[in-house]
Amino acid sequence: MKDSFLNFLKRNHLLLNVIGVYLLTLIIIFPLFRFVLNPDGISYINIAKKYLSGNVNFAVNGYWSPLFSWLLLPFLALNIEALLATKILSIIIGIFLLIAVNKLLISQKITDIWRAWALFTLIPLLVMFTLIVVTPDLLLCVMLINYLNSLLDKTFTKYRDQALTVGWFGALAYLTKAYALLFFLVHFTVSIWIIYRRYKLATRKRFILSQWLIGMFIFIVISGSWSFIISKKYHRLTFSTAGEFNRQLSAKGVITYPKHIVGLIEPLDKLSTSYWDDPSNIQLVNPSKHISIADVLYRLKLIYHNFLKILGFINSLSIFALTIIIFSIFIYSRRIYIRKHIMLFMVLIYPLFYLLIITEERHLWSMFVLILVLAAGLLNYWQHHNKLSKLLILFTGFIVFISFQYLPWMVRHMKKPGNELVILSQQLNRLDINKKRIASLGNNPDSLYLAYYSNNIYLGELGLNFTKNEIIKEINNLKINYLWIWEDAINIFNFSDKYQVVFNIKTPRLIIYKVQ
Repeated sequence: MKDSFLNFLKRNHLLLNVIGVYLLTLIIIFPLFRFVLNPDGISYINIAKKYLSGNVNFAVNGYWSPLFSWLLLPFLALNIEALLATKILSIIIGIFLLIAVNKLLISQKITDIWRAWALFTLIPLLVMFTLIVVTPDLLLCVMLINYLNSLLDKTFTKYRDQALTVGWFGALAYLTKAYALLFFLVHFTVSIWIIYRRYKLATRKRFILSQWLIGMFIFIVISGSWSFIISKKYHRLTFSTAGEFNRQLSAKGVITYPKHIVGLIEPLDKLSTSYWDDPSNIQLVNPSKHISIADVLYRLKLIYHNFLKILGFINSLSIFALTIIIFSIFIYSRRIYIRKHIMLFMVLIYPLFYLLIITEERHLWSMFVLILVLAAGLLNYWQHHNKLSKLLILFTGFIVFISFQYLPWMVRHMKKPGNELVILSQQLNRLDINKKRIASLGNNPDSLYLAYYSNNIYLGELGLNFTKNEIIKEINNLKINYLWIWEDAINIFNFSDKYQVVFNIKTPRLIIYKVQ
């Protein structure tokens, strides 16, 4: 028993050291990010709470994929505070990502020195992924790297259980984010074709095709089951409502992203704290059966701008990122590098499906991790084939390592700590402002976060272009209990003649009116 444990430590000492450094770094900086929150995170938390309370019909959600919320359930069941639970879950997911990346590096036959380089280079990025935002994108990264590991495993062309694993991780990726549906169908199918072309024997070719059928069967059964559930809820066939709503967000004339959606919107169900818990049925643009030339030109322009935006995101990962991709394509162009071809294909097509919608940096995290693996592969290749002197290779590795630290360094100050909103929520609770219906003038994001912390229902932001009478009419129509007015809006609107001021502070500048 003791010998087997010592052997385990010896075999995995590098990975264990990397995990230790990752956890130590998190312990040191965690207090700075303890209360960092985002609108999506609130929605995932609320969905998990609905499952936990037994309100499954409310919890089933076509816009937000379920797996992240499902994984939150054990933590919430242990009465761990919800936001803290998301941080703990993200940290655990980060550990699993390190394990998956380590396995991928080993399968690529990368030597220990460059495997260590890749894993330690990943740590600052992973800490950033873990703490700056509550999102399933890190979980999606784990599922896709595990899917890739299963597909690249040597036993995939020999044993059928590997096809089951491929389909399983593909389905879990879809349950993490619906984006993975189309990605898996395309990538898995093309990868099978790449492997199929390698063999000449008809029996081997048939086996490879049977692997595709098995993997697809598992994927379709699992993803189809969830699709059936959400289709039944929304009374229409759908694999996700996210694509439709995201298309509206990127439509002509719609100011991007939910924090800029102006107007009061009733949450979909009584347990939701805002409309953002499930925006599936919100119409931002009038549906049209006809596609005009202007619409086509707008979408082409959007694709072009998103393409440049994605290139910018890739460049922010490292100034060498695009060079790494290009060098990898050139060096691994020969047919013998079949596993590299499959990984490169994953890197190249991954961002393509985001060209038609609003794209954020976190959407490309899976691609970022693979670029880092490619970088380690190139350094390993140059050393193994004596293309460069050892000193020059080490110097190159150091420079590339530094370049990968730019992104974590730049985003360190981009998120508000959130502490002041927590303190503010405690003040509101002492005034018995909880479980109330809230509207705001200005500052949609902080209103949403403050409503979450103080256990209120946030119906949205009234635009500064509204007249006072229009605001009063909206408030009455939706039976608002309190009106929160922030910063610049305070200088424009005064409702003292109509409503009672119950709260007035200077930092942050906020006035709260009691409506009814």
